[in-house]
Amino acid sequence: MSTVLAVALEVPDGGLDHRIDLAVVALRPTDDRYMLVGRLRCALHAGMAAAAIAECCGLPLDQVLEQTPAAVTLGMLERHLAVPPYLLATHQAAELTKLIGRHGGRCPTLRSTELVDTAALAHHLLGDGCPLVLPDLATHLGVTLAPQPARTAAHAALTAAVYAGLSQIAADRDQGRTGSAAANPRPTADGRRPHGAAAGRLLRCHGTEGPYPRAVATY
Repeated sequence: MSTVLAVALEVPDGGLDHRIDLAVVALRPTDDRYMLVGRLRCALHAGMAAAAIAECCGLPLDQVLEQTPAAVTLGMLERHLAVPPYLLATHQAAELTKLIGRHGGRCPTLRSTELVDTAALAHHLLGDGCPLVLPDLATHLGVTLAPQPARTAAHAALTAAVYAGLSQIAADRDQGRTGSAAANPRPTADGRRPHGAAAGRLLRCHGTEGPYPRAVATY
């Protein structure tokens, strides 16, 4: 099954060509839950020296020179994607979709990875009355997490937890369907089919810090 990459992206007033703050939480499915297997955050701005960016991101200097912060950040994330398949989960996906589209040459794995918008998935599963603001949706689902050092890191963790919670809702509904219906679930509001056990096997998530355990590995 796919490793879920829950992504949070902060878009500054000046646009992503000048500054970017992106955070990722990686969840890997096991027999009965998602394990939190990685965290990543990259915050860059155009005024940083190229050598400092290369060292911070673990990239060769020639992959940093004359590149925008957004392009460098996606290139760095791409280097970590060594064990496909992946699934991208983000809340209100327009900006991330646009970003990957603009820099697809730097991130071919990301460009070819399915993306699920948790706002659209929540609307599909919970109806018109569900909150669409991420913290409010998390509260609605009963998600509580420890404080994070940065807003993007907090939003990535919330997105991961919300995706896990919505997955469980889809799985619970699937238990009442026929085998045929469970194998062919209705698409989400954005036209995509629910991932994992909404196609028959979404995994129960639990732990001491929200609906999934503490990280067992960090990159």
